Amino acid sequence: DIEYNAGIRGRSGSNGDDGTDREYNSAGVLSETTFDRFNNRAYNGAGTLNASTWLGENFVRLNTELFVESRDTHLGSHITPQLPGNDPGREATDGDIMLKRYELGTDVERLLQKDLLGKAILLFSYKDNDVQDDELIFDRNDHVTLQTIADTETITTELITRFEFDWARWEDHAIQANFELAYNKLENGLLQTENTGRGVVEVIVPGANTTVEESRGDLMVQDTWTLGEFEVDLGIGGEVSEISQTGDAEQKRDFFFIKPLAMLTYSPSKSSQTRLRVLREIGQLNFSEFVSTAVFEDNDLALGNPNLRPETTWISEISREQRFGEVGVVTLTAFHHWITDVQDLLPITDEFEVPGNIGDGRRWGLELEGAMPLT
Repeated sequence: DIEYNAGIRGRSGSNGDDGTDREYNSAGVLSETTFDRFNNRAYNGAGTLNASTWLGENFVRLNTELFVESRDTHLGSHITPQLPGNDPGREATDGDIMLKRYELGTDVERLLQKDLLGKAILLFSYKDNDVQDDELIFDRNDHVTLQTIADTETITTELITRFEFDWARWEDHAIQANFELAYNKLENGLLQTENTGRGVVEVIVPGANTTVEESRGDLMVQDTWTLGEFEVDLGIGGEVSEISQTGDAEQKRDFFFIKPLAMLTYSPSKSSQTRLRVLREIGQLNFSEFVSTAVFEDNDLALGNPNLRPETTWISEISREQRFGEVGVVTLTAFHHWITDVQDLLPITDEFEVPGNIGDGRRWGLELEGAMPLT
């Protein structure tokens, strides 16, 4: 009575890129030319097991995956000065990456009453990404003048529980209610050392050794009301979250957002439809942007920002859809977005920048989509 699917897959591949960087000084004079040659080789494999069955009146599904990837990279750079007084040289950067990811998901669906369908979902994922970068800098005589090693381990954990309910008790109404709880955690550790020939010295990278945790709750209630050729969708939701950070940065922040939704659909025939939609979306933060890392290719640091706020967007759009036959369709959509706390890059010095919120913004445009049958 169990339907299952089990499988394995594997892949290996390599690629390379060549390119030239030209660096100019403040007077606009070419000061340095660098020729880069990059090579990348990767191996990965995965195993999956999916199953579904009826347990009494409950329909149960299980989805699992184990994924492992090993990646080796090499970047060789030959530097040629264009101005007198600077010596030529070269740099070599090798990267060794090992990624392990586990995912487990299950959901249970049941008809709770005659007009009430319920569904419970559980998702767990765990990712361990271990990266070791080794950079060597050579002088014009091909002697090593600096070796830098960075060993980074990032562990990401996510647990989501979600409940969905569909109620069709009232005629011409379809009511949906969703409730979600989520827990996210990122642990990052970096050990970086330098050696100029006088011994190994540890380099402190501010914001690199830290733990970020988020607890989030999300609620949405929506009603779809059918009125002949018109359909009205009205919904209201809320999202509350707490983000805490420990280690190199110590702080805790709370957020609360209201998420309304309204959509009007007019369908005068089976081949044409007009939709007007207004809603508010809340962006999810990328915790890797809270953490500082070393970027050997640019001889730079990618600094993290523990004060990032979620980007929020009010969306308004109107679209017109026209169908031709059984397959052909053309949709034209005009949209306008009002964005608060736009996420981009903030300059903090002439050389360094961090992910950050740069203020408010707007986005507008037209989108044309189409599909047509071909013989």
